Amino acid sequence: MLHLLSIHEAVPGHYLEGVHSIQNPSILRAVLRSGAFAEGWAVYTEDMLANAGYLDGDPLFRLVQLKFYLRTIANALLDQGVHVDGWTGEQAMDLMVRRTFQQEREAAGKWVRVQLTSAQLPTYFVGVQEHLDLRKAIEERDGAAFDAKKYNDTVLSFGAPPVKYVRAMMLNKPDPVAERLAGRAPTAVRLSPLPSIALPSTAPPRLRSLIISPCQRAVGLCN
Repeated sequence: MLHLLSIHEAVPGHYLEGVHSIQNPSILRAVLRSGAFAEGWAVYTEDMLANAGYLDGDPLFRLVQLKFYLRTIANALLDQGVHVDGWTGEQAMDLMVRRTFQQEREAAGKWVRVQLTSAQLPTYFVGVQEHLDLRKAIEERDGAAFDAKKYNDTVLSFGAPPVKYVRAMMLNKPDPVAERLAGRAPTAVRLSPLPSIALPSTAPPRLRSLIISPCQRAVGLCN
């Protein structure tokens, strides 16, 4: 379990992803991170290392990884069950303890957590599905030339915007949902500067540099 937590929380999970984000030249990309990207990346790395034979392919490690993956699915079901279907505490505990094999103390803490938050617990499952789908699309595009290290470095190079924008930029494809909602035919994603932001002439130079430059390099919208 400690091996898996180290992967998820540290390297190559949250710590590595966070380092890439804060090194991005755009302050916006450094601090405005998508929860689904971040949590999805961490779960993706668990699966990636298990598939790569981490710990010499130890079957116990794979079993723990799959148990935690089952927990990500349960998280998504739990959030909807509580906030949409009005689950009771007994229903929530039944899902966590008896159906997805979580310890009762952990499940009790998550029952409190899900009552205090909404739409955060599903980010693990939604995010990892987006990451896995993106990797599959790049593997199909590149074929035998696919380079896992290059792929992972490229994904992290954008900061941590919603995965759909990373997908659009890596595949040079439009976001069909956004285009459909806007009533337009899909067009390829293009990175272009945002309009300049007008600040009072009396604004301190440091404030101008902090606001104008980062905004002109906003996540998924400009250079």
